[in-house]
Formats: sequence, C-alpha cells, structure tokens
Amino acid sequence: MLVTLAAFIPAALMVPALGGGLTALWWAMTLMMAVRLVTLWLRARSGRWIVTGATRYPRLT
Repeated sequence: MLVTLAAFIPAALMVPALGGGLTALWWAMTLMMAVRLVTLWLRARSGRWIVTGATRYPRLT
C-alpha cells in the first residue's frame, strides 16, 4: 500500500498545480488502481499472503 500511496500522492498533488480538472484527478486515481493491481498481483504470485495455522502448504505448479 505504501508503493500505491507513493505513486498516487504526487500525481494527485500535480492535478491542481498543473491546472488539471476532474478528468486529471480521475487519471491520477486510475494510476493508483493500476499500481495497486500490479502490487497485489505480484504479492499473489509470490505466496507472501498471511497464512493462518501452523503450516504452509507448498504450491503445486
């Protein structure tokens, strides 16, 4: 989530600084969602999700 915020905050702050309107803000939010999608996809592929219980079963690939 920190990576997502690191991408979104500068983009959102640039909207009024560059004279952007509502459409520019939506593009900043689209960037945030795209970064979030990539980070969650990488996390799901790595198997670093929280596992309840004492054992972690190996991936069958």
